[in-house]
Amino acid sequence: MCLGIAPHARLTRSAAAGPGNVLVLLGALTGRDGIGGASVLASAELGEDDEAKRPSVQIGDPFTEKKLLECCLDLLDRGLLASLQDLGAAGLTSSASEMASKGGVGLDIDVSRVPLREPGMQPFEIMISESQERMLCVVEPERVADVIAVCERWEVPATTIGAVTADDRLRVLDHDAVVADLPVHVLVDDCPLYDLDPAPPSPDAPIYGAAKAGRVLYGHESPGDTLLALIGSPNIASRRPVFEQYDPVVQSRTVRRPEEADAAVLALADGSAIAVSIRRQRQASRVRSAPGHGRGRVRVRRQPRVRRRRAARADQLPELRQPREAPRRLAADRGGGRLG
Repeated sequence: MCLGIAPHARLTRSAAAGPGNVLVLLGALTGRDGIGGASVLASAELGEDDEAKRPSVQIGDPFTEKKLLECCLDLLDRGLLASLQDLGAAGLTSSASEMASKGGVGLDIDVSRVPLREPGMQPFEIMISESQERMLCVVEPERVADVIAVCERWEVPATTIGAVTADDRLRVLDHDAVVADLPVHVLVDDCPLYDLDPAPPSPDAPIYGAAKAGRVLYGHESPGDTLLALIGSPNIASRRPVFEQYDPVVQSRTVRRPEEADAAVLALADGSAIAVSIRRQRQASRVRSAPGHGRGRVRVRRQPRVRRRRAARADQLPELRQPREAPRRLAADRGGGRLG
């Protein structure tokens, strides 16, 4: 789960628009990493010399990612982009077809223009590569030079690789040769589906079945039995296997980390905060936001390490005013049962 608050007026669509507009690829070079995904490992064994099977692993570059992030924010602040989309699974194939489908347009992509990290890549490898730290944007022709200038300032590669067309086809070219030409909807809306022929659920039975009942304590159990019953409850059990799989301190805005309280607390730039907790029930998350100074609170009921202290207002908390210094400051002063 990724959680945050963004100004509605600054949201940017990923839908491609404007026939004649230019496709610009931003970010890292394209390599063979990510091609094939799990299918490579599912059907073959790996050896020391199996270089061809390495593409199943994606190669990340946090420094390039940070530069790309700041560059994209700068481009959006300047109003230079008509649309923007990340390159995730299936790389250019997925991002380009989704952008075209959302905008009701077509796209022409010349893979010979895509900057490569490895020589000899075939067109299909370029199109489905899952190399990290790449974004695809649509730019009006008269703004392409400005976009490239901003990218040069951030040392982010930017290359024009195609254009928006008025039809509904995705064409892939290798120089002047057309290597793929198919309707956009085939890739997005009319993908093959499994025909499972599911039966309708019974009106007399819940779809997911009844939740497993926990152990009931009647008050006469021994301390040992009571302890075992409590630590066996899913709502008391540690969430460590959940939150340790991902980074809980991205951008250093986390001022109360998981397991330090009933909820993790994220400080926002305007002085407000968000508290998030996970419960093993049908509704897995609970979110309450403090919209601003004096107009809301984020309550964290349990503070196992600090007792009988109350945090200052949000504008008085150094870690809220300077979120990038939060981990260092909190190490010296872990205060407060409430942020308000």
